[in-house]
Amino acid sequence: MKNLLHAKIDSLFKTMRLSNSKTTQRQKLLFVASKRIINKGLLIKERTNEKWTYFYKDIKGFMYEDGYEYEILVSYHSSQENSADSCFSLVRVLTKTKKESYNLPN
Repeated sequence: MKNLLHAKIDSLFKTMRLSNSKTTQRQKLLFVASKRIINKGLLIKERTNEKWTYFYKDIKGFMYEDGYEYEILVSYHSSQENSADSCFSLVRVLTKTKKESYNLPN
């Protein structure tokens, strides 16, 4: 059932690209771990079978709460000249589940 839900979400929210000569806007699904590492940021992954990685940017509009694992849809804008200038915004919280994430890095 959950795989079917993810397939539907994937089909509904495929990566969007709105391009001009200077910027690109896209949307992507992110999983956010239930624990944030102080001074290292959020732990995220793009697929359930991936390892958690540190995410150092802010996600505008996302109100993180420890102890919950999230599936969120974000949009991001990046400059073609400098990918470090990317800006992330919350589109929608798809799920918020009270649980302890596993396989977190030390």
